[in-house]
Amino acid sequence: MTTSKKYNIPLLNASNYSAWSVQIEMILREKKIWKVVNGEEKKPDPNNEKYMPQSTAPAFGQLVTYQQDLDAYEAKVDKVNATLFANMTQTIVNEHKNHKLPAIL
Repeated sequence: MTTSKKYNIPLLNASNYSAWSVQIEMILREKKIWKVVNGEEKKPDPNNEKYMPQSTAPAFGQLVTYQQDLDAYEAKVDKVNATLFANMTQTIVNEHKNHKLPAIL
């Protein structure tokens, strides 16, 4: 059985962004999803040459499809959003509930 980690940080409110942002960044880094937020990891491009058929077939198990990468990216986005929204006051959640792609503004 796995247990989820609980973090003891105050919810984001109108006056604690500076401290909250440092703490939430560390949580997202620990979860290996910070790069989605800071823009280092972007949604896969279906036109990337790594998804194009090669003249020689790769060894079994080495082919990564666009759909696999897209699914993995979207899972990270969902995990980021769940983490962020779980650490905000209801007022801030209501203000940002339509934002689907996490990013530093």
